[in-house]
Amino acid sequence: MIMQQRYRARTTTGCLTCRKRRKKCNEDKPICIGCKRNHLICTWPTDGKTKQDVSLVRAPAGQNLSTDTDVAVIPAHASRQNGGANAQIKMIYSTLSVPPSIDLMPGLRKESDRHMFEHYMNVTALKLAGRHEPQNAFLSHIIPIAYQDARVVQSVLAISGAQLCFRSDQFEHPARSHYAVTLRSVKHSLLDWRALGTVELTGLLTMTLFLCMFEIVIGNIDGNFLHHVRASRTLLLELRYYRANQVDRCTLDLLTEFYAFFAINTNITLTNDLPINRYMPEDPFLSPKSLAELNKGTSIYGVLFGSAHELVGLIMPIARSARYFLEHQNTEQRNINLRKYEREILAWKHKPLHSSSEAQSDGPDPYEAAGQLWQQSILVFLYTTFNGRNPPSPELIAKVDACIEAAFLVTSTIPLNHSIKTTLPWPGLICASCMLNPIYRDMIKGVMSVSETDVAMLSVNRNFEFMLKLWEEQDLDDRVYGPYGIELVMRKYNFNLCVS
Repeated sequence: MIMQQRYRARTTTGCLTCRKRRKKCNEDKPICIGCKRNHLICTWPTDGKTKQDVSLVRAPAGQNLSTDTDVAVIPAHASRQNGGANAQIKMIYSTLSVPPSIDLMPGLRKESDRHMFEHYMNVTALKLAGRHEPQNAFLSHIIPIAYQDARVVQSVLAISGAQLCFRSDQFEHPARSHYAVTLRSVKHSLLDWRALGTVELTGLLTMTLFLCMFEIVIGNIDGNFLHHVRASRTLLLELRYYRANQVDRCTLDLLTEFYAFFAINTNITLTNDLPINRYMPEDPFLSPKSLAELNKGTSIYGVLFGSAHELVGLIMPIARSARYFLEHQNTEQRNINLRKYEREILAWKHKPLHSSSEAQSDGPDPYEAAGQLWQQSILVFLYTTFNGRNPPSPELIAKVDACIEAAFLVTSTIPLNHSIKTTLPWPGLICASCMLNPIYRDMIKGVMSVSETDVAMLSVNRNFEFMLKLWEEQDLDDRVYGPYGIELVMRKYNFNLCVS
């Protein structure tokens, strides 16, 4: 005899995470057994909240969520701040550790995907970060975002594949395939990006920034990098000005640092009027003081800027001022501005970054040496951009050569395999663009040959190819000097160079 099963109404009092997964919830608070076992952030209903309002978020394995402050209520369709955002919403991104297994990572469908993801975790993340001690932000803060959004995983796989292309051409197809999937996702999401929830918008910004990194790592010269940077700015402004109270501050500062580094590093030419315009707005959060505050006092401070925040923050003002004097002839004011920026550059002092978990050595501080390299290269940028379109005078050449010699000296003190070197293409390019002396050129060739192996990115090869072209043109045309020389060569060869 077949017994008819008694109908039981499904409970609606469990956590939102279990209800979305259609799993039975034992209703233990603050974290139920199911969420604890599956490393999910346990989310409970608040007034007016339904199961459609929650995103599934992986919590790092081993993390003890034991108090009310550990429970994250994350809206998938959060309202804009000026539209009455719920002040009680707690936005918590778990960034204290990375889950030891990739089995929980969404979007890893093939064995090759798992291989590239593991490569990102073990190699690429170390290559991207200029500073990864005591904590590597490309793991501690990016991976939790990827656990929330499979689309972000695609961008991680793309950049890992791009870095693997240095090793073998066989990775180019999968890298570009993941790039294409990411790009399609970004284009679709941008159609109605204002309607996205804050978690989704944070993931979208991460994707656009990783598209920027992909273009850099793979050495692309078609200018797509600039389009990705502009898209990133639009999303970043939304998060910073309208949803800042809904985003983990450390994560927002990290994404701001990524954008700032890319936007500032686009300033390698005298003017922006190229086939693809290179102009980037000089937003308030790009000022030297604002940059220095990004994640200040945290374990991921200086992930790209090292200790040179306030120096790098001078690049945009210098470029803006130099471009102004191209159109407005005022020698007296020009000299006043030049001396002002020169004093600010020379006044920079290194602030040690070492924490108790970072190894101390008796040798020079690599972050201080990197800061001094930025200092000398920004002086070169100042002197040459303020020279306009004029061929360099003997006095200018002598002044710039002194900076180049100082730059070589400090570069020699940075250990060959130190991570900060991956963040220094801009100083290298600016100095190389002024190397009239064959001895300097031979020295930079030696540096580049070593960097090619250490950095292990195709962008190093592409930058070196550009330098060789620039030196060839420099020997034929005395105007090819500094950022204006870079601009002339880029125009001639249709070379949309992007360094970062």
